[in-house]
Amino acid sequence: MMALLYADQNLLAPNLTAIADEFGFSAEERDRKLGGELALGFFILGAPFALLAGYLSDLTNRKALFVAVVFLGEVPCLGTLFVTQYWELLVLRCCTGLAIGGGAPLVMSMLGDMFPSHQRMTVLGYCVCVCVCVCVLPFVLWKLNWDSSWLECC
Repeated sequence: MMALLYADQNLLAPNLTAIADEFGFSAEERDRKLGGELALGFFILGAPFALLAGYLSDLTNRKALFVAVVFLGEVPCLGTLFVTQYWELLVLRCCTGLAIGGGAPLVMSMLGDMFPSHQRMTVLGYCVCVCVCVCVLPFVLWKLNWDSSWLECC
């Protein structure tokens, strides 16, 4: 479930020029609005929401909270299909950022519930390795001039 939630983070990146053309942005506006403002809204709201989600995970049912956070992220992601103005895209991407920020502490909290205390650091280590691989793999493939389909990576 987290993989689907985190997949939303980079959905716009390869399409920024097409999105800028759709909104009639110049190259400078594309970089400022799509490359800067959208990312800023995405992360500036997501980071504090991570703290709130972590706090709420101790007070409420974690599964229900996680479903709500995923819903908060995926519905706006789907809603980007219907945007006609930039501000709509900005609001929806901020909601997606909230979900991504809130998802991580909830998953870590649920993993803590699923494993005994002597195995938690191992599980956390696997999670960190996966996160590092997700961040490093695109860079490595880019440096290797990988031109094959992403499906071949799987």
